[in-house]
Amino acid sequence: MASERRVFRNFIRLIAAQAVTMATGLITATVLTRSLLPENYGILGFSTALISYLGLVITFGTNGFAMREIARDSSKRRSLVPQVLGTRLIATFVVFAVVIWGGQYFVVDERIRLVLVIQSIGLLATAIAVDFYFEGVQKMGVIASKQVAAALLSVTAVIILIRSPDDIFIAAAIPVLSTLSTAVALLVGFSMVTRVFPFTLRLEGSVNLLRRSSPFALTAFMSAVYFNMDLVTLGLMRTNEEVGLYAAVTRVMVVSIVVANMLRSASLPHLAKSYGDTKAMGAAAEAFIRSVYFIGVPITVFGVVFAGPIIHILFGPAYAKAEQALIILMLAVGTFHAVVAYGSPLVAWNREVSFAAAETAGALGNVILNLILIPKFGILGAAGATLASHFLVAIYVAVKYRRAGHLLQVSALLKTVFAALVAGAVSTSVPLDPIGGPIVQFAVAAIVFGLVYLLAAIVFRAVRLSEIMQMVSGIR
Repeated sequence: MASERRVFRNFIRLIAAQAVTMATGLITATVLTRSLLPENYGILGFSTALISYLGLVITFGTNGFAMREIARDSSKRRSLVPQVLGTRLIATFVVFAVVIWGGQYFVVDERIRLVLVIQSIGLLATAIAVDFYFEGVQKMGVIASKQVAAALLSVTAVIILIRSPDDIFIAAAIPVLSTLSTAVALLVGFSMVTRVFPFTLRLEGSVNLLRRSSPFALTAFMSAVYFNMDLVTLGLMRTNEEVGLYAAVTRVMVVSIVVANMLRSASLPHLAKSYGDTKAMGAAAEAFIRSVYFIGVPITVFGVVFAGPIIHILFGPAYAKAEQALIILMLAVGTFHAVVAYGSPLVAWNREVSFAAAETAGALGNVILNLILIPKFGILGAAGATLASHFLVAIYVAVKYRRAGHLLQVSALLKTVFAALVAGAVSTSVPLDPIGGPIVQFAVAAIVFGLVYLLAAIVFRAVRLSEIMQMVSGIR
């Protein structure tokens, strides 16, 4: 019982931290997109996406591996944490040298070169991060506090310092300084509490560490390919302005899938507990799938219907050309929810190999489609590649789930789609011209959409309240 209460408390802390991070991230994106304008925001987006891959090289799956080992035996912190940090620190210096050397020979635009150098300094924060230790000992409150502190530092600095496109280098340095300062603070706290010197380096130990963490590295890399390869490909093949337009609308996509990821994290233990009991597995999966669709379908429909106002309010008229790309990405959000709905039970029921195969195939397909579509169609091609790859993965996991002997809950999906379409039709037909400015009108339309959707969902029995409560009870 005590362990279950700890899980619930940790979950609530992470939700609160995620809510703050998401809200501040959206404010930060709004200020940056409006101040830097598409071209310079594109430089920032391209560099961030590229640096994210270098961060994966540095961590090389050690976060997941070390967290698991420490969770099983906390005494391993004395040898494992210093070995992980020492190995990553050496990798950081190597990667930083490669960035400086490569920038001189392969990056023509001096602005991109300087932004890459600035952001690569932030890889030091990745190297010294000890979040995996606190995850292993289930002290999620510490991690939540770090996330909130970094987010608040970043948004405050952005609001105060960023005013024009000339501030691009300051914009690149802000997240570096915020994440580095919080990482150093957490590292100092770790050393003081555990009395462990956090760095050591033994060649044999590093080789063994990298060998055992390589499966985690592969999974992380495929996930990064899914969400960042389109920005990198755009940066290599198209203009900085197009990268900026696409980077802006992908922020909307990322926010749109946050709730689904939270629901998946909350529900996996409940789904896992049902394994072995056919009746319990069916009931748990049915409730989970219906809940995912109940949340995901209206988000998708709302994003498609109100793509134009969302862009105008968040990013301004300079990003209006990205409206069609956002519509396609919001359709991809719908397919992402399908992947979560059918893929999560597979993972919970010891079929993670099938899910990993689907993710790998989707990532490779995404790369191929980006290379084919982006040169000709630009940001529409990038968005189309994302939609197509998510759709293929959704089909694959749905087939695997059905072959496992469970129903796809198509009826529940159709009910939520119909309820969301009704809400979309009503909210767009309400005359809003006499009501305030664009922001007030959008807020009223969103409220109307939500209320109509809830009413239609109840009438059509798209989901039952008891099913939502069942998902919540699974984490208490």
